Amino acid sequence: MSIFLKSTELSTALNGEYLITGTLENLKEHIDKKGNSMAFGKLQDLDGEILLVFFQKTWEKCKNILRLYETVTLEVNIDNEKDINPEKPSCIVVGIHHLERFNINVNYNFLQDNPKYNPEILVTEYWPDESSERLQIYNKILWSKKENDIKLRFNRAIDDRNKLFLINKYGLKKEESDFSIDWIVNDYLHCEKVKNYIDKIDIYEKKKFHNITNTIGAFIIFPKRYIGGENNTINTHRGKLNQISDRFDITLECIRRFYNGVESIPEFDRTLNRYSFFFELFGKSINGFKNYCDFFFLQDLVSDDYKQIKYFLDYECFDNNPFPKNEKDYLLFMERATNFIQRRNIRIQEYIGDKPNFA
Repeated sequence: MSIFLKSTELSTALNGEYLITGTLENLKEHIDKKGNSMAFGKLQDLDGEILLVFFQKTWEKCKNILRLYETVTLEVNIDNEKDINPEKPSCIVVGIHHLERFNINVNYNFLQDNPKYNPEILVTEYWPDESSERLQIYNKILWSKKENDIKLRFNRAIDDRNKLFLINKYGLKKEESDFSIDWIVNDYLHCEKVKNYIDKIDIYEKKKFHNITNTIGAFIIFPKRYIGGENNTINTHRGKLNQISDRFDITLECIRRFYNGVESIPEFDRTLNRYSFFFELFGKSINGFKNYCDFFFLQDLVSDDYKQIKYFLDYECFDNNPFPKNEKDYLLFMERATNFIQRRNIRIQEYIGDKPNFA
């Protein structure tokens, strides 16, 4: 079985066959001296870039399958003796590695599960988190796992596409063991508050953003049921509060503060406190927050020491308006959010392909 290799390990890797995972950032076809079609490319993983070479036979098999900016796992050979630059060797691509065991495609746009889906229409009334059986299955698979001494097992409700329930309940009450699937990144393309400058942005860029915000890297789970007689869950409340406006980066800052016993937005703090049973599954204080981020593949939204959030837009306090204020703001939001989802998709792909540890 081939082992996974990271970009930082290339220069010291022994000759042989490996698997690499990342986002395909560049792909250029080339005609060699014999008139054969081949290609060169670049893959971006979590730590850096990997140069790719596709010789004729492999290129013929792959060229109609590979898509720029999608996450892919490739089967590659390394031959340091023949490489022109041993300090930064290229990987000779042998084929595309299909992770069929768990049937998870991190590039899949869940909007496609709607028979009426039209990729030319960016604003839609179809919400995958409420309707997609595939999204429900993916989430059941991903979050039924053991990590950092946390072992969760979920099953899916047949009568509700937006419901998973915890099998090993850890002493939770029935209403505490139901979970819903929720968006991490709202692309705001349907939002009237930003419509006047979003309309000016290139349609191709908006389609790319719309597509990636409907892949598995853009979803997470939260407790589903109302608790304590209040009509807010974590997810509904973060969408209603002006100080958050459905931004997950700000939500995560509130969760970080909650784990550390520091106030954020008082009314949202009360909501988090009602659902403390969920956060306590991962531990307490900074270690609990770290476990929470690691479990849900959120490492690229926090600093290395887990003490700061990497915001999609600069955000100094909870009094600021969190919406993008102009076209420049929205393009920055789009860039950072896209980068986060791409990296989260890579982490998911590495997880299902390298060390599956399902409960």
